[in-house]
Amino acid sequence: MRLADLLAFHWGSRAAIERIARSRGAVWIAIGLVITAALARDYDSTDLLARPWELLAPLGVSWFTATLLYLLLAGGYIPQSHRKAEPDGPPRSGWATYFTFVMLFWMTAPHAWLYGIPYEQFMSEYDATRLNLLTLAVVSVWRVLLITRVASVLLSVRFSVLLPAVLLLADSVMVVFAIAAPKPVVAIMGGVQYTETERLILDTMFFIIFWGFIAWPILALISVVTRVRSKARGRYIEARPKDGPHPSLAVWAVLVVALLGWVAAAVAMQQEVRVASRFENAVDGEEWGNAASLLAERTAEDFPPNFPPLPDSPHYGLNERLLRLAQAIEREPGAEWAAQRMQFELDGYFERTRHLFEEDLPLLIEVLPTLADGPRYARHLQGELISMQRWLDAESDADVLAQIDQLLRLGEPEPQTKQAPDSDGDAAPSE
Repeated sequence: MRLADLLAFHWGSRAAIERIARSRGAVWIAIGLVITAALARDYDSTDLLARPWELLAPLGVSWFTATLLYLLLAGGYIPQSHRKAEPDGPPRSGWATYFTFVMLFWMTAPHAWLYGIPYEQFMSEYDATRLNLLTLAVVSVWRVLLITRVASVLLSVRFSVLLPAVLLLADSVMVVFAIAAPKPVVAIMGGVQYTETERLILDTMFFIIFWGFIAWPILALISVVTRVRSKARGRYIEARPKDGPHPSLAVWAVLVVALLGWVAAAVAMQQEVRVASRFENAVDGEEWGNAASLLAERTAEDFPPNFPPLPDSPHYGLNERLLRLAQAIEREPGAEWAAQRMQFELDGYFERTRHLFEEDLPLLIEVLPTLADGPRYARHLQGELISMQRWLDAESDADVLAQIDQLLRLGEPEPQTKQAPDSDGDAAPSE
């Protein structure tokens, strides 16, 4: 296994795939590459000292995915003709090819290095998220095509026969993960108000689920038709790891350099990540005072870009966690830099708020008067508050109407001092 093979493998070279499949010790290169991919994903977002298992989790996830794909292709989609290991020996089982397939699946890990591009360091949160999603799409398509090529070589079946089945599994996994995401796509259709970045993510999830459901029966039908018409029978290649040469020194050198490079990037970012993790733990525990104190003790340069992160929007009603955090930051001396970011985010949040519920009013009455810009936020809500008034009964909903009146009064502009002309004809304040 040469360095040229490792490079050619990622472009689907049959010769490179076969040489790596037969290489002794290639599995250790593959495992190392998966760890570098985990570092690329997590070096600037996860406290790796507190959660070191995050570096090994991709091995288990990718092994599970590779097993599903192998069972689909070699276990049922394409019947296998078992070659004999030796001219007069017993037929080979598929286990050797299975382990080789998993190893080659891990070999695609360097594609995930693209996830390590720190877009957040030099562009806005929204633009960085958009490029991260675009990178995810490019890497996903690349890996699907490459692993289909790998299966085609290992099972001796045409690429065009296997591609529909691989796409079917990829579509299924993608839709399941999108549905299981923390924010359900149904919230898009509700009254929840999200930031532009959250909306971009939710729109992407909605796109995945909508078109994923539409594509699934089409891909299933194409897979069945392709399978029936092709009448293909795969033949395991001779992929015994002990038959080929060890990875060259150049391959090991590339792996070591990649590991050291991503470790160095992690060391440079982990201080910021650990501080951010402490803040997020305080927010998750609703320890608003501790979260605000942590911000006051440090400057914006001690945290990752676009910090502090905003608490996730709920699926119903106002974002109480956001308002509580803003209230705590407002009260904390020394957290002015965080207060400025929070003010910007609250401006957008209240401008986007189009739906209020009766349960939201006590929270607004408690929090808005404590914020410097509380009256301005109340003015953003005037239209919705007046709309609520029209649907309430003066007798049965007297308490709710009183709360609405209190918020409307909070949003009234302060009266200006009356001006009286002085002896020269210029206006002067009247006493």
